[in-house]
Amino acid sequence: MSTLRGKVAVVTGAGSGIGHALAIELAKRGARLALSDVNEAGLAETVEKVTSLHAEVHAALLDVSNRDAFGAYARELARARLRPRLVHALPLPLPSPLDYLPA
Repeated sequence: MSTLRGKVAVVTGAGSGIGHALAIELAKRGARLALSDVNEAGLAETVEKVTSLHAEVHAALLDVSNRDAFGAYARELARARLRPRLVHALPLPLPSPLDYLPA
């Protein structure tokens, strides 16, 4: 299994489905996780699971269809020094969190 130890992965839609499964797999591979979802209960369940795998997690409620909220989330990650190496974003016509980070 390849390692992602110490790399930051941003996963939107982490509260269910592919986002949930991806967050778990990334945690198993040692990634630091920035997880978000609009579903608070689903997000909390994912956070509980990945923390049981000893993953470092930053979690936030986020509606990715809200462009301003998405930008604020990306800036929050930058302030927390969570520079993503992997991004899984829901397929919406929005920019990536990477677009909001300073070079």
